[in-house]
Amino acid sequence: MKPFLPMAALLLSLPAFAGPRCDKLPLRVEKEQTPLRPVHRMIVTAARPLFFHSVPDRGCATGVFVVRDNALTAYSEWKGWYSVQHSNEKGEMTSGWVKGHGLKSAGAMGLDTRILPAPAAAAPRLPPDAAAVVDRVATCAHFAGEFNGDQSEQDRRINATMTELRCDSLEADVAALRRKHSNDPAVLKAVEQATAP
Repeated sequence: MKPFLPMAALLLSLPAFAGPRCDKLPLRVEKEQTPLRPVHRMIVTAARPLFFHSVPDRGCATGVFVVRDNALTAYSEWKGWYSVQHSNEKGEMTSGWVKGHGLKSAGAMGLDTRILPAPAAAAPRLPPDAAAVVDRVATCAHFAGEFNGDQSEQDRRINATMTELRCDSLEADVAALRRKHSNDPAVLKAVEQATAP
């Protein structure tokens, strides 16, 4: 996997929103987006940098981008746009929307799509970063329950999937999400439900 280009790393915390329409996911997108169950691995095929957008709108590019052969985790689709996450080689994560014309599917992330947990009812209405973390909590919990600890081929495959999902960083990601969305009851409730024992 190629890392972000150097300038992109500097821009991770400097979104360049074009205006108020870029500040919040439109209600129609929240209602109409199609969750990908299970989540999908997507590979960047675009020759040019593929820019992240805060919402699925060409005028809402954030300045952060990925390049050819980078891998993304896709959580939902809306009219050719995908809600995705990318983790660079330093483990830094970014979320947003990208146009699908520069992507190809590498398949569902999971050993058996029939046994993945059902999505949380509130997840489709959450901001993309919150929905992504809530989905990861559920998916990581599922795979942790399937792990036998016997060094079998299945265990190796589960371990690889959990590594790709960054299950070991979930606690920190959930804490960061709670801080970021401390004034959003819907996000806090979804996170609470997802992390409840």
